[in-house]
Amino acid sequence: LPPSSFTHLPLLLTLDLSHNHLSRLSPGAFQGLGVLGSLDLAHNRLATVGDGAFTGLHNATFSITAGALAPLLNLRRLSLRRARLSSLAPVALAVRPLQALRWLDLCGNTLSTLGPAVALPASLLNLRLCNNSLQGLVGGTAGLFLGVKVLDLSYNNISEVEPFTRLHLHNLSLLLLAGNPLDAFRLLEVADVPPRSLDFTGLHLDTGGVGEVCRLLAGPRLRLLRLNRNGLAVLPDGALSTCPPITTLDLTGNRLRRIGCPGRLLSPRQLRVLVELRVEHNLLRRLPPCVGAPVLPRLTRVSYRFNRILIVGPRAFVDAPRLRLLRLDVNGLAWLHRDAFRGLGQLRELRLDNNLLTDLYPGSFTPLKLLNTLNLRNNRVSVLFPGAFTGLGQLQTLDLGGNNLRHLSAAGLEGLQGLKRLYLDRNRLQEVSAQPFAPVRASLGVLDLRANSLRYISQRELPHPPFQHLQRLYDLKLQAQQPYGLRVIPHRFFQGLTALRALYLAQNRLLAVPPDAFDDLQQLQSLTLADSSGGMGVLPPGVFKNLTELRCLDLENAGLRSLGPEVFGNLSKLERLKLAKNNLQTLERVLDKQLPALRYLDLRKCPLSCGCTNAWLPAWLNNTPVQVVYLYNYTC
Repeated sequence: LPPSSFTHLPLLLTLDLSHNHLSRLSPGAFQGLGVLGSLDLAHNRLATVGDGAFTGLHNATFSITAGALAPLLNLRRLSLRRARLSSLAPVALAVRPLQALRWLDLCGNTLSTLGPAVALPASLLNLRLCNNSLQGLVGGTAGLFLGVKVLDLSYNNISEVEPFTRLHLHNLSLLLLAGNPLDAFRLLEVADVPPRSLDFTGLHLDTGGVGEVCRLLAGPRLRLLRLNRNGLAVLPDGALSTCPPITTLDLTGNRLRRIGCPGRLLSPRQLRVLVELRVEHNLLRRLPPCVGAPVLPRLTRVSYRFNRILIVGPRAFVDAPRLRLLRLDVNGLAWLHRDAFRGLGQLRELRLDNNLLTDLYPGSFTPLKLLNTLNLRNNRVSVLFPGAFTGLGQLQTLDLGGNNLRHLSAAGLEGLQGLKRLYLDRNRLQEVSAQPFAPVRASLGVLDLRANSLRYISQRELPHPPFQHLQRLYDLKLQAQQPYGLRVIPHRFFQGLTALRALYLAQNRLLAVPPDAFDDLQQLQSLTLADSSGGMGVLPPGVFKNLTELRCLDLENAGLRSLGPEVFGNLSKLERLKLAKNNLQTLERVLDKQLPALRYLDLRKCPLSCGCTNAWLPAWLNNTPVQVVYLYNYTC
């Protein structure tokens, strides 16, 4: 590999040179690859790697030399995370010429000293030193962090606050000290750390400490108050009332078993300011009614995910009438009161996924007139009662994947006249019919039915094809039906899907595809029948005759033994053809005539013969503009 082999590719991120015959790397072979993140030289013939072979890559491990980074004058972000560096000084010396550097990550090393004193670039704003061994901040000098705005010293086992007195930290806008056994209040007394720059996450405050935090932060509005991972078990009414007005309150990662109505924690002045509330990763078990609680007129985002909530009581959010996002996912929700969401007329997104809900009662979502997204994935819903979605005329996305639905009732989707995306994957649906989709016929664009239990044993045309009214559907997923796949596609099964652009039928062990299966799909651009090796053997002539817009056809591992010349008729726009892992021994000479737009061909692991029937193939492969996967692995 000669010097400067890749200087014309200065933005290259990944370089794979494996499985070649490389025997020597010239010094500077990789010069100019300053942003390269991955280099693979496996399976070559390199006996030795000489000095300078990797010059230009600057991938530091145990140490870093003073001039190693000098060519990277425009570098803005540098990560040396987990590089086993033991001292800050060599790194500071190496980055000092980088006057555009804004962000430096040295977390996860073995740094034990900040000295000897070497100035960091004046441009550096964000310095990450977490997960090191800087217990005593040894070697730190007054001006070391003078220009830094964000300093992360989390998890360094710093227990004494006196070393901070040697440092000038008054310019900091954010100081992270999580996981250090120090007294945060003592730190603010002895060091010149602005109280509002200190992130109180992981500093083991108790309930009394919360009041002290509020006292220290007194003043104008606070954009974010983060009290994460402080072991808080109880927050009584008024616990935060002495704090300044807060825009975002984050109580994630504590031990709270109840939160009550959040307005009761605040003062009247704070009620008018709070916009976002996060109480994630706690131990909450229920959300009580909040009728009569102080109203939070500007609260728009609330997250209670990753708790243990079993029950949501009536009018639990009536104190937040302007709520737009509500996250209750990853809890143990087994029951929703019919009036749980009463008063949430402005809600746009509701996350109820990964819970234990079994029933959706009529009227439960009626108050949510403006809801756009409803996520009920990974619950235990087995029936959609009529009226379950009444009032959701603005809903665009409904996710019911990963439930226990066996049947879609005729009225199950009533009220969803604006629905655009419906996810029913990984249920147990044994049949689909046209009637349940009637309420969404005018709007539905995406339908996901993969990994259900659909199966057909006859090609006989169905009296009412299931998708015949979905004339706006553009994406249909039917792959991997359980346990044995679709097996057979009935005649005209996809009738009516005149706008469909993508159809997924992979992993269905198909025995037969009728010649008229895709006749209505004149706008189809992508079709996959991969991993459908059920013994199909051949595709009927003209099966793709109407797919004049098809760009990508995936027939990998489809059990094909031959492809007749009529199979690819009318595919004049086909660009990608995947035929790998089939039992194809010959290829008809149609690739250059019937597929003029072809640019990618995958024939891996096809046992192509070297006989006369394929005599045309080598010359075509050598002169075609088509990219053929692993071309040089073919015997002939």
